[in-house]
Amino acid sequence: MSISHDETVKLWNYDSGECIKQLPLDLSNGATCLKQASYNKVIAGYTDGTIKIIDIEADMCLKTINAHSDNVRCIQMISTEQVISCSDDKSIKLFDLNIWYSIRTFHGHKDIVFCIDKLDDTIKVCCSRDDTIKVWDLSSDECLKTLQVHQDNVNWITAVSNKQVFSGSLDRTIKLWDIESGECLRTFDDHTSTVSCIL
Repeated sequence: MSISHDETVKLWNYDSGECIKQLPLDLSNGATCLKQASYNKVIAGYTDGTIKIIDIEADMCLKTINAHSDNVRCIQMISTEQVISCSDDKSIKLFDLNIWYSIRTFHGHKDIVFCIDKLDDTIKVCCSRDDTIKVWDLSSDECLKTLQVHQDNVNWITAVSNKQVFSGSLDRTIKLWDIESGECLRTFDDHTSTVSCIL
């Protein structure tokens, strides 16, 4: 599936490259991020701060959660029962999908939280426009570590193991981190503009 600035959400056939479905406008308008929840369900974040659980076969919104007070930037599945999101409202929230309610809110970033990833079932890592990366314990509100070596916005974070992450920044660099020690292991600096995504 894909989201576009043309305000569409489309489902594609992997083999043929054909667009096989476009979600109705009421489900696609304002969508900013997607995550597969199950074979026929996706979780989408929206510019109005809501998160929706969508049945893509029935073209139906199963549930809307008033998650944030501003744009939802990123969603990650923690398990089949929990999802975590980050937002322009500077917060990160953990939701229980059984009760459709936020069970924990993480505060600590001073600006937009752009991206989030999980290291394991209890530890997550996120990055922000405040130039920092923070490591959080999901079982509490505790920030375990703050990493600050980038010289500008940290746009993207990708866990490559339960101990190492890559970060990409507006300072045009990619950095590899050891989460346990907080040490920057390597800097990749061949880009001439902002690093917006890392696989």
